[in-house]
Amino acid sequence: MICLQILQRFLKNKGLLRIWGVLYIASILIVVIISLYFKLNLNLKGLHEKKVNFFYVYFENIKMSTHMYFIGIITCGLFAVSLLLNNIFTVGVIANQMINSNKVSLAYKMLPHGIFEFAGMTLIAATSFWMFYISINMLPRVIKREAKINELLMRLAEIFIESYIINLLIFFIAAIIETMVSYMKFL
Repeated sequence: MICLQILQRFLKNKGLLRIWGVLYIASILIVVIISLYFKLNLNLKGLHEKKVNFFYVYFENIKMSTHMYFIGIITCGLFAVSLLLNNIFTVGVIANQMINSNKVSLAYKMLPHGIFEFAGMTLIAATSFWMFYISINMLPRVIKREAKINELLMRLAEIFIESYIINLLIFFIAAIIETMVSYMKFL
């Protein structure tokens, strides 16, 4: 019940959803472009299929996202975007190499959970930007004493908590998919 209320409030935040959507679509497009249209030649001999543990994957994602949130908020979203770009290029290059070296089955295994992981990472970057935007817009009202700083802090806390809970769910789904896919056999 509480999760549904949080989801409803989160979905009313149109500005954050727009930023998230743009970042997510751009991320996926960049990965596709890198993986399909560049001719890269790297050594992937050490790359192989491995089985993963759900709890390890989930808690690593949560640890990474918590760092991204806090440092992203402090840096007005720049840190979160830099990690997102790093992940985009890494996934794009690895997918490119898998496709070019006939390890397509590994690319298929990366794809399903990557969609959710990118959703989570782009949500972190979008939240960091949105919180910075809200702060900048409310700051003049706080300075003129038309609004209290507590209002600003409460609004930022609401945005953060809603986004963090949504991200816990996104990374939960990503961990389930990554664990299941790691045990599947492809052609």
